[in-house]
Amino acid sequence: MRITLATLFLVAAVPAAHAKVEIRDVQAAHGLLGPERSDTEYLPGDEVFLRFTVTGARTTEQGRLNGEIKLTLTDAAGQTILRDASPVQNTLAFGGDRFPAKAAVELGHQFPPGEYQMTVEFKDLISGESDSFTKKFTCRPIEFGLARVRFAADEAGRSAARVDGVVGQPLHLKVVAVGFDRSAGAIDLEMEVRVLDAKGRPVAPEPVRATVRTADPETVKAATHATFSGELTRTRPGEFRLQVTITDRKSGKTTTFETPMRVTD
Repeated sequence: MRITLATLFLVAAVPAAHAKVEIRDVQAAHGLLGPERSDTEYLPGDEVFLRFTVTGARTTEQGRLNGEIKLTLTDAAGQTILRDASPVQNTLAFGGDRFPAKAAVELGHQFPPGEYQMTVEFKDLISGESDSFTKKFTCRPIEFGLARVRFAADEAGRSAARVDGVVGQPLHLKVVAVGFDRSAGAIDLEMEVRVLDAKGRPVAPEPVRATVRTADPETVKAATHATFSGELTRTRPGEFRLQVTITDRKSGKTTTFETPMRVTD
């Protein structure tokens, strides 16, 4: 009984401890809810997208955050390429002290190849606490490839979506092709979207197709990228793989993105 009373006294006398601000679960990803990236190599025209979770955040009496996310991009020589800051003033409708966050850097189509690093800091302006992390990435010289693979629940791409989903739910995808052949004064690209079963076999007789073709001299000269969009509706449950392939018919080159997809009832 004496131990119990002593414990109760301590709990009453000492204010409840508050967790310190901490950044967790940092991932390089294909958008806010898309698959995690398997590498940190990017092409000019891509976007370096990092998602993470902030814990230990304080809120106002109204349940609102008051913080700031700072981003610093430096090159291999340590020179600062970019500094940016964004306010964080969301309301935590579910309470608690954690929230998902992101930091992104757009790589221009003339972005110099090389090694870079992003430093991201969250500062809680209520408690004064902060935490940060640093991630390195490589920008490769331009070549034919896919960039900015993104998934959404709506055609406009405003509402990010997971690749996994439920039967009847549509999935919108958007990808960007870069580094395609323009030497013959024309662009001829084709995208094919296939759903594969667990053994890698197509589940439909034909893929979803989309093309970008033009021989207009001014358009070809100015083209730095080509954007493709597609839509799939999940029609049955199972374990699948989503495969997106773009072919440059002028050069004969292909580039492919593939990710697991789980559909439930």
